[in-house]
Amino acid sequence: ESERVYGGYLISMQHDTRKFVLFDAMGVIYPFPEGDDVKYGLWPFLESKGHTFTQQQRYDYEMGPYRAATRGNIRSLDFFRAILPAGSDVEMLEQEYLHHGQFPFAEDFIQTVEVLREKNILIGMISNDITLWSETLRRRFDIEHFFDVAVISDAAKARKPDKKIYDYFIGRLKAMGLQSVQIYYIDDNMKNLEAARDFGMQTIYRVLKTSDASNFEPDYRIMHLEEILSIVIR
Repeated sequence: ESERVYGGYLISMQHDTRKFVLFDAMGVIYPFPEGDDVKYGLWPFLESKGHTFTQQQRYDYEMGPYRAATRGNIRSLDFFRAILPAGSDVEMLEQEYLHHGQFPFAEDFIQTVEVLREKNILIGMISNDITLWSETLRRRFDIEHFFDVAVISDAAKARKPDKKIYDYFIGRLKAMGLQSVQIYYIDDNMKNLEAARDFGMQTIYRVLKTSDASNFEPDYRIMHLEEILSIVIR
């Protein structure tokens, strides 16, 4: 089938339909090892500031206050207050975390999206993150101007692969006045891609993890972002 309707919105597979490339952030735009910005970014940063955590504490904090913040249930500063000693300068720590040098950046992202822009292809982001953090990083790497839509989990009140965040994204497309669109979604997590396919999206797996046990087979696999150009531009 070439067309399906999701929440009143038309997702099309027809070649003459407006195209939309949707990026995951952590693991794709910011390629942390295993796609895990908490394990390889947040915890090492806090430990470099003298804060130590046991493995159990890391797990409990990530499953508790961190996920609460990324679902929009608490503020990001409240997350830091929940895991750090009383009296910690959480505002300074948050800003230093977002501006310190440990965030990786996909070297071919900018050149790839510049070509997509030249071809009049829409560009978006869907990320399990905190809006303030996401916006700060987009400004830091000077990529904010590339995005037509940025859906962050705290605003959607849901994290991938929860279908609510994809519904939220479709709502944003409808609000833009687009009649139909052909979506290519890039993620390094198979579960997120499997959920996206249920919404009629073409799925592109960014190979990053040493293992991602899943029976799901994406439409495409890539090692570098520039490879999407031969998939999307035909």
